[in-house]
Amino acid sequence: MLNRLRMLASNKSNLFAGNPLNRLHVLRSEEQQVNNIENADALYVPFYQFKPLATKQVNKQNRSVLWKDKKSIEKLLPNGSDVQGNIVLLGERNSKYYFAFDSDHPDMQKIEADQEYINLNFQGGQLEREEASILAQARSLLEWNTNHRFCGKCGSSTVSQGGGTKRTCTNETCKRTQYPRTDPVVIMCIIHPTEEKILLGRQTKWPKSMYSCLAGFIDSGETIEEAVRRESNEEAGVDIKTEDVFYYSSQPWPSMGGQIMIGCHAFLKGDDTIKISDAELEEAKWFTKDQITKAIQGAGQWDLNIEAELRVPPNSAIAHMLIKSWAEGEIKVREN
Repeated sequence: MLNRLRMLASNKSNLFAGNPLNRLHVLRSEEQQVNNIENADALYVPFYQFKPLATKQVNKQNRSVLWKDKKSIEKLLPNGSDVQGNIVLLGERNSKYYFAFDSDHPDMQKIEADQEYINLNFQGGQLEREEASILAQARSLLEWNTNHRFCGKCGSSTVSQGGGTKRTCTNETCKRTQYPRTDPVVIMCIIHPTEEKILLGRQTKWPKSMYSCLAGFIDSGETIEEAVRRESNEEAGVDIKTEDVFYYSSQPWPSMGGQIMIGCHAFLKGDDTIKISDAELEEAKWFTKDQITKAIQGAGQWDLNIEAELRVPPNSAIAHMLIKSWAEGEIKVREN
């Protein structure tokens, strides 16, 4: 019997992980305390349509998040009530409190020439890791609050409480409270029975030659291992056994209100024939270690204008880390 062991890397921290803030769960229970620190010497990061404000990237140097005090925020957006409509408390660090707010008010576009609103999912890797993790928290909370302004039970309006970490129905006969949810997604690097190839798939909308790990949401009442088995079979027609699924690491993903990507390696023991039955996938193929290594190291990885046989996701994505860990021999096999 094979006992597959993974040699843990010294540093597996994924982008958007490692948030340094104290999230102040005790303080949030007192609305007046939240109001007090909001009006004190706090810092705010503005979002426009869920895109945070940052400096433009120059010569591939990291961007900086543009934190502002309340007076600067009021100048950016004169309608203060609009700010209050979607503001969230992020936390505290070194006695400084941090907030975020989002608005689609036209005045939000009146920014300096060296500033821009960035797409966090695609450009988050251009930020310092800690700042990226804070913005991931902010984006998820802001989007959740925007999407839950009405009660799912009675349809009445809701109000934000706890610094944006819960919303309560205003209907006195209902008063239902709802909390932010994080949707779990499995993402798996499927390893060939020979352990010399991995299975990757691509969607039609992706850049030319881009392939990635298979992934999908965990269903209700389903374990991580069961989700890996089901998604692998649904998308590529391969049969993974639950005992051959191994957790690697996870990554918060600030999209659609907040997801947690659960990264796994899965060893295929049986038939390696690929049968695509999922409408999301255009193609799925087995790739050798040489092909993967070339893709990771090649210039085409970063420049879509360069022809490349294979492109894999950038190192800001957990898919990249799963693929790279296999290619670099981090996944080990030992016979009992």
